[in-house]
Amino acid sequence: MFHLALVAGLLQTVSAPLPPISGEIEPLCVETRKLAAGVPAPCTGLLWSPAQSREALKCAEVRVPMLEADLKRVSDLSQVQQLQAQRNIEFRDKIIDQLMRTPKPAPEADSIKLELLTAFSLGLASGALIVVLVQ
Repeated sequence: MFHLALVAGLLQTVSAPLPPISGEIEPLCVETRKLAAGVPAPCTGLLWSPAQSREALKCAEVRVPMLEADLKRVSDLSQVQQLQAQRNIEFRDKIIDQLMRTPKPAPEADSIKLELLTAFSLGLASGALIVVLVQ
């Protein structure tokens, strides 16, 4: 991607029409210059200094490995998140299966509980009544 940007920049800087060929040799370009469209270049060669090229290449050599490392880290993180989501779904499915398999209490058990509660309440009430009457 960097190379495309460099080529595009170079094409923009030398997009001016070339001067007519003459016997004179123009000086070599040694610094970056901006050219207006239609204005001949004051020198020959790239309008981009070798030092700037080295600096741009140095940035690309450092930046590309950093971006690749970031991409790998994000990819690994995404895989971990997908695995965690899958485990959560499996765990939830197991809980739902267990709840569905758990036997429900029979209706008789509910009626027995109600009968015991009623008997206990009647016993408690009659005991309290006896205590009140005895006094």
